[in-house]
Amino acid sequence: MRPDLVGNPNDLPKGRPSGELISEFFNTTAFQVVCPSPEGPFSFGNAGRNVVIGPGINLWDFALYKDIPIRGEVKRLQFRAEFFNRFNHPIFAQPNGTAGTPQFGKISATAVDSREIQFAIKFYF
Repeated sequence: MRPDLVGNPNDLPKGRPSGELISEFFNTTAFQVVCPSPEGPFSFGNAGRNVVIGPGINLWDFALYKDIPIRGEVKRLQFRAEFFNRFNHPIFAQPNGTAGTPQFGKISATAVDSREIQFAIKFYF
């Protein structure tokens, strides 16, 4: 069942704090749940697919490595340091899109884990 679109769902004030962004990511008053009509118990609203723009992704992964030759160029030791989500930006999951529920328009999770750092030593022979 699709709701009726009665306004612009992406029309929210800019510069809101992140706590407000999570509790109402898009304008939920732009949607109206369609009640059963006289034609039948089910009716479809006029809201199309993908009318809400979800949160963006700002993900930076970074790696450094150093090769250390051992007895010529055949054998070598490699030290690696890898940083995933280097700047530790929160990357939010998509907001709840089920109209008529209390969670409608709220973000309840993140899509990517927080910063992870891993070190490795490899021996090539």
